[in-house]
Amino acid sequence: MNATAADSGYKKTQTGVEALPFATSENFPCVLFSLLWEPRGRGLTFQQVGGACDEVLGLSAATLTLDGNVLFHRLDERDALTVRNAISGAFEKSGSWRLRFQILGTSRWIEWHGRVQSGTSGAQAGHGYIADVSEFVTTQMERERRSTERERLWASVMKQSDEGIMICDPQQRIVTVNAAFERVTGFKAAEVIGRTPRVLHSGRQDRTFYQKMWQTLRTFGHWSGEIWNRRRGGDSYLEWLTIHAVFDEIGTVTHYVGSFTDITVRRAAEARSQHLAEFDSLTDLLNRVGLSTRLTQLIGQSRENHRPLAVLYVDLDRFNNINDSMGHNAGDQLLRAVAGRIVSTLRKTDAVARTGADEFVVLLPGIADTADAAGTAGKILTAIAEPLQLEGQVLAISASIGICMYPDDGVEAEDLLRNSVAAMLRAKRSRQNAFEFYAPAMNALAARNLRIENELRVAIEQDELVLYYQPQVDLVTGVITGVEALVRWNKPGEGLVMPGQFIPIAEERGLILLLGKWVMRQAFRQVHAWDASGLEPLVVSVNVTASEFHQPGFADSLATMAREHGVDPHRIELELTESIAVQDVASTTRALQTLHATGFRLSLDDFGTGYSSLSYLRQFPIDKIKIDQSFVRELGAQAGAERIVRAIIGLARSFSMQVTAEGVETEAQLAILRKEGCDEGQGYLFGKGMLPGELQDLLRSSNHQPRM
Repeated sequence: MNATAADSGYKKTQTGVEALPFATSENFPCVLFSLLWEPRGRGLTFQQVGGACDEVLGLSAATLTLDGNVLFHRLDERDALTVRNAISGAFEKSGSWRLRFQILGTSRWIEWHGRVQSGTSGAQAGHGYIADVSEFVTTQMERERRSTERERLWASVMKQSDEGIMICDPQQRIVTVNAAFERVTGFKAAEVIGRTPRVLHSGRQDRTFYQKMWQTLRTFGHWSGEIWNRRRGGDSYLEWLTIHAVFDEIGTVTHYVGSFTDITVRRAAEARSQHLAEFDSLTDLLNRVGLSTRLTQLIGQSRENHRPLAVLYVDLDRFNNINDSMGHNAGDQLLRAVAGRIVSTLRKTDAVARTGADEFVVLLPGIADTADAAGTAGKILTAIAEPLQLEGQVLAISASIGICMYPDDGVEAEDLLRNSVAAMLRAKRSRQNAFEFYAPAMNALAARNLRIENELRVAIEQDELVLYYQPQVDLVTGVITGVEALVRWNKPGEGLVMPGQFIPIAEERGLILLLGKWVMRQAFRQVHAWDASGLEPLVVSVNVTASEFHQPGFADSLATMAREHGVDPHRIELELTESIAVQDVASTTRALQTLHATGFRLSLDDFGTGYSSLSYLRQFPIDKIKIDQSFVRELGAQAGAERIVRAIIGLARSFSMQVTAEGVETEAQLAILRKEGCDEGQGYLFGKGMLPGELQDLLRSSNHQPRM
């Protein structure tokens, strides 16, 4: 290894030469010397040698004094030449030399320091020291190796990092950038080096933002946060930026290192995920989660500014009929249209959510009073009621709205929502297409319904229910052709409870399946009992709800009941609503065909009140159509009612179906029905619902014989 000039400073020693700060006997093995140099003669001659000569040079002082040139033999040729030239030059100019070299064949490093001085006689001599600095050099070389390793590692990090990296000088001028910086920003290194990071400013942060950022950086030495910057093409992007100040040993900033990650796509994905979590996918309105968050926020604002907040619960009337008759696709289109109509009536500060299939909640913050809430509710009802054309049909839809006010009707989100639902249910029960304000009495109604639910569950288990049977009469002969089973609740201590008081609760609370099974089993049992008593065979009609009909294995369970009770399935007529018949046409058709093939009779109840396509009638094995009592009630009073009845009877004839009119109460209604050719009638004119024994006595004491 070549000898090199030493790179350390000097200090005075006892011999008068300047030595390295570390080259003392206390720090390193050291040889002090005085020497002469004769380039054309003897060469190097040591006059005095003192110190650890053997330890430092591997030569004794005597050997070195005898022939100083022996030292050159301990060096390789290039180092020996360098040393000779250095000493020669020093003697020529009365200068000094400072050399570092390695002893040949060893790991020992030597530093040789000397200075030429003139004596009193004018003769020149060199004085100085030779020190073993192996430990120092090894440490320094290791430090340099590590430094080189760090530089190589840093270069690798700069090159391979997915984060953009930018290094600036204390004046914030860009010194270097990495490849990720170029990739993210679109700027090449040559375009930004020497410029400040302002070249990236998007303009979306104001001056105050940057002032606070630099204040934090100067105070704490680092800053991190989100920042909008600009790409070379001009479009903005969001990045997570971290800046660190780099200090020297005395605390002065030497550089600023900034690293950043483009989080535009990630933040957009998070926003989409958040949107999906809080917004309804069908209507893009708030969902239940979003509603809860927004309502809580608005309650807080109302509490602070002492302004009322109105909560409107909007429920579409008869939506299930539309959804079932026209399909879920059409139902979804309807819901989107209704959502748009509701939004069109609101202010920008209002909020609206879809919380159920056909249920919406509207939040009206900062309104003046209940009159404002009523005005908005009226606008919503008007907007919803506008005729809607859907899949070639014009639909008239309506809604019922319940309104409650913060803080009068509740101060917590849960209370406001619950009370607005109570108000909506009262509006729906009273007249529909209307709104009602909440009143405390509604909570009593809700408690009553809960009590009825619990008591009804017990009533089913303990056989407190009873079936009444209403006659169905041939309008030509007057003969009873069958009966409809009507359920009543014989409540202990209260007497008979009519179905209108508990059937809706059973449907709402999920008891309808249990109730329907009880009714069906009781009807089979009664038919068997009548047959055993010798009564002429009689057809019994039983209402079937949508929940029952679409239960897996419904047809099989009925066939099993018929076998268990020894009843011919032809003696049971299942009354289905139009919405049941057209919900999932393919599966409905299969189920109806199975029931009909088993022997059960099938009738469509409340015909004319639904939204079914008449083309479905030709696909279903229906035996009978029942005209809804709302049309029968208006016979003789409304000319349109007679035309509707005539059309229904004509339609049934074209499909070879029987027709039964429900709710016949007057002779005038009977005359019109007979004139139009209706087959059967049912209503108070022929008899109310009777207990099995009463009906049995009626049949035996009169000429009314059932006709199969």
